[in-house]
Amino acid sequence: MNKKLQGLVEGSLITAINVVLAWLSYWFFPITYFIPLPSLILTYRNGLRISFLSLIISIIILSLVLSPFSAVFLILPSGLLGLYLGYGLSKRFNLKLLLAGSFILLLALQLLGIYLSMVLFKMPFEKIIGIDAMREGWKKSLEIFKNYLGNTQNEYIEMQNKFMENLHLFVPSFLIMSALFQVFLNYVIIEKVLKRFRIEAPSLPKLENLRVPKKLVFIIFILYILFAFINIPLRDVILSNLSLCLQFFILINGYILAWILLRYFIKNIVLRILLFIIFVLNPIFGSIIFITGFIDIFFPLREKIIPKEG
Repeated sequence: MNKKLQGLVEGSLITAINVVLAWLSYWFFPITYFIPLPSLILTYRNGLRISFLSLIISIIILSLVLSPFSAVFLILPSGLLGLYLGYGLSKRFNLKLLLAGSFILLLALQLLGIYLSMVLFKMPFEKIIGIDAMREGWKKSLEIFKNYLGNTQNEYIEMQNKFMENLHLFVPSFLIMSALFQVFLNYVIIEKVLKRFRIEAPSLPKLENLRVPKKLVFIIFILYILFAFINIPLRDVILSNLSLCLQFFILINGYILAWILLRYFIKNIVLRILLFIIFVLNPIFGSIIFITGFIDIFFPLREKIIPKEG
């Protein structure tokens, strides 16, 4: 078959798959994480031009079924991510470049989506971000939380209440965390699916080797110190977000370490998951995980606790 004709046939098929996946994701959100795959495979096999054309046609077709606004927001971000990853894999980008480019792309699209929603649809900023829904959810869960903790954790509850009151200050951190989560989850799914199609993709490191880089922690800490001594209008917002990002990365490292230890010492998967959930929900365990996560970044704690095989 002629290569151009083959590209058109595959492009038509991918367009149909894009529309179906996007329509399903409208009713079942997790399917959104599979939307980049068709565009990725098409770009890898046939290049950017036909893949971009397929993406535009997919948006037009879906806009006839749903609304133009829904079609754009369902397909465009994931589709562009697929284009970038497909192009990157065809050009043999390394893992860092693939993940960094995906993160920057998704973060830029998030900011563009917020801006367009405010300008075109006059939507309040807090509603777009979901801050009002988060505050309402916190109020509803507070009673359950109090019953669970009793009167022993009043300081913790007060601290969380203050955090919810100042939630709007942490929007930059939430956007960064959201983009990081999407990039990681998308790549985990993409890596597994691409193996079925015999497409080579850089592998994510094993969980045992995942550790928050010291450089990242140092950079955030140095930025925090610098901004603490600079008097600028948004200094408090910047300091709050730097502090939250620092805590987030240390906690992530702590949770990775906790899961590694649970997997090593507890063989029952159900018990392991239950204990991990308790660790996440209990503030006392949270403090311990934070401390051990911090130590593990600068000191080979996991290597000291878990002996090497052989």
